[in-house]
Amino acid sequence: MTDRPADPPRFSQRARAASDLGPAGELPPWDAARVQRRLDDLAGFATEAAHLVAKTRVAYLDDSPDGMILRSAGRMVLIKVAAVAEKLPREFKDAHPGIQWSSINRMRNLVAHHYDKVDDHFIWNALVAEIPKLATDLGLSVRTTPGH
Repeated sequence: MTDRPADPPRFSQRARAASDLGPAGELPPWDAARVQRRLDDLAGFATEAAHLVAKTRVAYLDDSPDGMILRSAGRMVLIKVAAVAEKLPREFKDAHPGIQWSSINRMRNLVAHHYDKVDDHFIWNALVAEIPKLATDLGLSVRTTPGH
């Protein structure tokens, strides 16, 4: 039997700096600064949603180039919210059981991969109700007026 060299570390293991590790070399259950950055991103996306909603439902659903741009922006906000939510640690999500994390991910998949089946009224409702509720449930500060 020959000695086989150890498997090389996976990419995610190599990418971590030694300073990221705890005293025994373990990974922390979550990095508070990283979670805060993601929450700040979510607050920014909720602000984007508020700006879109301020344009009015009529403008958002209008069959015009401006309406098309608003709908594309609304879809992108949903994709960004879900992308950030997906990166939150499991422990953080478990600490917020009232949030339907899997529904957020399903919405992203629908918008990103089945864009031809997206109901723009459904997206509008998410911008008006679901994203603000997520921000409120997470205690995030959302600006509702541009530049403030």
